[in-house]
Amino acid sequence: MRRISLRVLLNMQTYPRFMRLLGNIVLAVVVTASATANAKSPSARPRAAISESPAPLKHAVPDEDTVAVETQVSLAAWALRAAREQAAAAIGIATRVEVKLFDVNQQQAASVWIGLDGSIDDATAKEITRLFMCRRSGRERSIDRGTLAMLADVAAHYPDKTIEYVSAYRGNAEESRTSPHRAGRAIDFRIHGVNPTEIRDYLWRTYREVGIGWYPQESFIHMDHRPGEKDIAWTFIKGDNIYNPGWAAVARSKDGKTAPVRREPGV
Repeated sequence: MRRISLRVLLNMQTYPRFMRLLGNIVLAVVVTASATANAKSPSARPRAAISESPAPLKHAVPDEDTVAVETQVSLAAWALRAAREQAAAAIGIATRVEVKLFDVNQQQAASVWIGLDGSIDDATAKEITRLFMCRRSGRERSIDRGTLAMLADVAAHYPDKTIEYVSAYRGNAEESRTSPHRAGRAIDFRIHGVNPTEIRDYLWRTYREVGIGWYPQESFIHMDHRPGEKDIAWTFIKGDNIYNPGWAAVARSKDGKTAPVRREPGV
């Protein structure tokens, strides 16, 4: 997450926009508080005539005032969320998500915060480098931002789930020089309780300039970011990669009248 300097905040273009959005947030907060107070106030609704023997009602039907107040609260809450998102975008703050991790090999759990654009602070960068180090050689390497963006997106897509990673950076002598693992651009992982094919199809349908591999026998998914290169999909069975598998065509096929929109990780 980028820090906002006083110089940027006082910029002739940024400052008015920031203050306008800040005003929207304040207004949304006031409207929300007012609507909530009205909903709780006894005087907000007219008193009904007291009946000594009221007829039983099968279903409670809200009156017009109740519906109006609930609608006002919903609209105010929506306005508040929208204003927050606009303000964050205006001042360059990326939405961050908590990524819960579990190292399958070392049996260690960790949690890091990553922006949906793959941005991380210095402390998180060091932690991720340590977590995703090569277990065979003990070497470390920073992880590609686009790969981190996909990792954050997966965490956001499956909230409260733990990403169990099998492999990330691999810097041992046996690793191919062209391997995305060696370049720090690949992660092999699974999510307990989620079918790997669901994760596979989501990544392949959502992103471009990526490599997505399915390892059914090992029950994990490989994902890597390959900027400027063509997408590659494969299934790994009995030691062989089967490229352009049928599931890849199905995942990217047209759904009704709208074709899937794919984007580069972090964009």
